[in-house]
Amino acid sequence: MKRGRKALAILALTGASLAAWFGVNSLVRDVQFARAAQEVENNRTQLANTGELSNVYRQVAKVVEPSVVKIDVRKTIRGGRRLQSLIPPNMRGFIIPDGEGNGNNDEDDATPSPEDDLQQIGEGSGVIMETDGSTAYILTNNHVAAGATDMRVTLWDGREIDDAKVVAEFTPVPLSPSVPQAATAQK
Repeated sequence: MKRGRKALAILALTGASLAAWFGVNSLVRDVQFARAAQEVENNRTQLANTGELSNVYRQVAKVVEPSVVKIDVRKTIRGGRRLQSLIPPNMRGFIIPDGEGNGNNDEDDATPSPEDDLQQIGEGSGVIMETDGSTAYILTNNHVAAGATDMRVTLWDGREIDDAKVVAEFTPVPLSPSVPQAATAQK
């Protein structure tokens, strides 16, 4: 009988161990499933918040859109024709000659003539910061407006304002406020 009891005890212990193993294994899977389900729910909540945030950005963009402007700029580069050989060929299309020019690229002549000038054309954007009667103050990057000989501002509704002027340049900060006169707006 002792032998039977020992075998029965070993069998019971083995059965209990197997039951515990399957029970713990099942419990671990249930916990992992519950965590995955919670993570899915958290992701759904985050996506809903992202959608709401996207709507907020759209609403803010609609509110500030009228203050964003396009700025077309023309700059005169004094003696630029003499430097044209330094400009990579694929970039030369962005700079056009000013006037007829005489084709004289004499490197020894220290004084550039008007025929050596080039016109650089570019565009950028700005934001209307303040209006004062028929004057608007536009903030733009310094590399857009600095050295401009001619600027045209296009408003969000398509109106164009010619003869904008740079009123200040802040060298440490690359920003330049510009002032177009609203009286010259054209549609």
